[in-house]
Amino acid sequence: MPVLSTTQMTLNFEAGISSQCSTLKEFMREEAIPNLYREKGVPKKHVAADMDLSPSELTRKLSDNPNDPRNFTIEDLERYLGSQKDLSPLYYLLDKFGSDRHGEIAELEARLATLKAGRT
Repeated sequence: MPVLSTTQMTLNFEAGISSQCSTLKEFMREEAIPNLYREKGVPKKHVAADMDLSPSELTRKLSDNPNDPRNFTIEDLERYLGSQKDLSPLYYLLDKFGSDRHGEIAELEARLATLKAGRT
């Protein structure tokens, strides 16, 4: 017998979130972590500690210094998501790389209207 889930996941994210930053690292540095402080009062040093990093190490990992060997890794992202329960980095990626569902729907509706007009 199949098990049905009683929970539903809702994805709400502001359109164009990926237009604010060009990379996920920049989004983490400029939007996600500062928003935790603005919205929930979580300072960066607590975010770093929850990720088992020092504040300076988190800063280095999120910097754009190509000469620094420390980089923000997938494991760092997983620790961030797990410790902060903040899905905004995923919303950023969905906005940047996800398909344009609204555009696809509008295009299909226009094609359907054209087909219907051709029949009458």
